Amino acid sequence: MNKWMNCCEGMEMDTEYYEFTGESQFSNIIQNEVIGIELVGVSNKDTPIGVKLIFKNDYILSTPINDGNTIESEKFNRNNNLNNFFNLGDIKYRNIKDINSRSETSP
Repeated sequence: MNKWMNCCEGMEMDTEYYEFTGESQFSNIIQNEVIGIELVGVSNKDTPIGVKLIFKNDYILSTPINDGNTIESEKFNRNNNLNNFFNLGDIKYRNIKDINSRSETSP
């Protein structure tokens, strides 16, 4: 988990593929536009602990667990994995658009 959280740009990662196009739990995700991407972190660290894809009526949240990562959405796997990170600090969401615009304006 630490390797993933502290990876450098361009580092190779494993790819996971989830086939859920026929599942009604994901009807608000399938063929819907991603309207936002947020990095999930804790208040006292710059490195993210997860990523959240936001859709109009749902989301996919990917966070690390001991065996790799876990996925949750509005209707699937609501295990509140982020509760395991509260001991590290307050959970913060940073919109990737805000991060990109700050880096473009920095000297």
